[in-house]
Amino acid sequence: MNKDFVLIKNDVITDEEIRALRKSVGWDNNCYPFSKCKKNFYVYFTLRHKKNLIGFIGVISDGFNDAYIQDLMIAREYQLQGFGTQLMNKTINYLKSKNIKCIQVTFNPELIEFYKRFGFHIFNAGIIDKDDKNSNTH
Repeated sequence: MNKDFVLIKNDVITDEEIRALRKSVGWDNNCYPFSKCKKNFYVYFTLRHKKNLIGFIGVISDGFNDAYIQDLMIAREYQLQGFGTQLMNKTINYLKSKNIKCIQVTFNPELIEFYKRFGFHIFNAGIIDKDDKNSNTH
């Protein structure tokens, strides 16, 4: 990575920056204010290009047994250039250095090969999504 790109642990991020990044990857802009939710992250990493936020990955964890990787985002114009791989490697290596036993991630089916490269075992699971119109709740 050249000097114009900087990977930062627990960077200072504005709500506007995270909102713009979410929009750039095609995610809803109905996101939480990052300033409120960042306290729930065990760790997060950002990737900046000339000070502009172009990548983000967050981890929720108990700090001992389980970690959940959340919100891997790379700005659309920087996708397919290895930046997602760099953020994943940095995150996984950090969690392993903290002796986290189980690292989990949820992703769309078209990304299965990307996540397999990092050693994730793929298996069936379930999820309830409050915005899913097909979800049945009793």
